Amino acid sequence: SVNAQTNPITVGYTRINPFRTNYLYIRGFNNLLISTNSGMGFVPAQNSVSFEDLKFNRFDSSIVGYNGVNFYKSTNHGVSWGLLSSLPDPVKCLALSPSNINTFYAGTNFALYKSTNRGASWFIYNDSFNPSKALIGITTDQGMADTVFVVTKDAVYRVWAGYVSVKQISSNVPEQFMLLQNYPNPFNPLTKI
Repeated sequence: SVNAQTNPITVGYTRINPFRTNYLYIRGFNNLLISTNSGMGFVPAQNSVSFEDLKFNRFDSSIVGYNGVNFYKSTNHGVSWGLLSSLPDPVKCLALSPSNINTFYAGTNFALYKSTNRGASWFIYNDSFNPSKALIGITTDQGMADTVFVVTKDAVYRVWAGYVSVKQISSNVPEQFMLLQNYPNPFNPLTKI
């Protein structure tokens, strides 16, 4: 049996599987340690690494873990693992959509990525966070469809599907803002902005 507080082979979190509460997971130095008997004993999970974190998929009871640039998936409650996909930069945070089985979000030091095929492939969803692009957290809400909240070391952002990225075109800061009469029709009483 492994004691997470005194055993030198453990380095991190303890997680309980929400779908099989007798399954517990401990982050080890080189791999994931798993207990199938409510923590009475732990063994190394097959083909695992020392995952930064684990996310539990409520749709199919699978588990997704990440380490470095790689994502891994287990379909047997964490007993064994397989490589799922990779990103170009190390993964810092991961969220699985609570309302769509296919949608995952991942954060790196440079962008928010999205997958629409259960993590098999990824695309940049947003990389316009300013002043820092380094994501440290992502949260989703079942009632908010495709909206996610991301946290950087400087701010919290709300990101949604209709978002259009912003590119800086100048470093000049205006001294003042004014709304002038609409042109070329000054007789129109209505202006929509």
